[in-house]
Amino acid sequence: MPEKGSNFERDMCKGMSLWISHGTRVDVFMRNRVRVTEATPNRERQLSDLTSNVIEGIYYTSLFVTECKTGYSKTRKGKRTKNIPWDLLDLIDSPKRDSNKVLLNFWDQVYTDAQLCGKYPLLLFKRDFHVECACVDVRSRNLIYDYCGSDKHIPHLCYSDLEMLDKWQTKHLYIYRLEDFLNWFNPDIIETMHKERMKK
Repeated sequence: MPEKGSNFERDMCKGMSLWISHGTRVDVFMRNRVRVTEATPNRERQLSDLTSNVIEGIYYTSLFVTECKTGYSKTRKGKRTKNIPWDLLDLIDSPKRDSNKVLLNFWDQVYTDAQLCGKYPLLLFKRDFHVECACVDVRSRNLIYDYCGSDKHIPHLCYSDLEMLDKWQTKHLYIYRLEDFLNWFNPDIIETMHKERMKK
């Protein structure tokens, strides 16, 4: 039986493919099956759950590291347990500072990977029985804002870790319903974003 996370990655590959192709293709993106280790050649090019060999997808993956996360499972003696429910309110009312903040654990991974390869982080996640969401930091949000205009018309949550003010770009996060986020983030500007980045 395939792992739940793998199913979500496949769903996101299809959904992101439909988004970037304006509904014409489901195969622009595919799951990145490379297991990256310190010894992996060109590991900085292989970070991300989404990869592509289609030009539109390549433009996108040259800009963003995308991680797809669902649920939260613990490993005990090499075995996976069932998914443990988690809540975005854990960011505020969790009695333990870090261990219960599942979203921040997910974010730390995508942010670290993006830093390694000099790209922008994007986290796609889904809690059990809820819709898909997108999470970006202020740097990624401002990049999209510059090309697509204001997101003030889109319902979203903002989170700032007040104990991390020296790293406010890392821990100042914007969370959207994925459908709303993709309606705002116009895929037609990705090629322009890519070409302008290449000039720098």
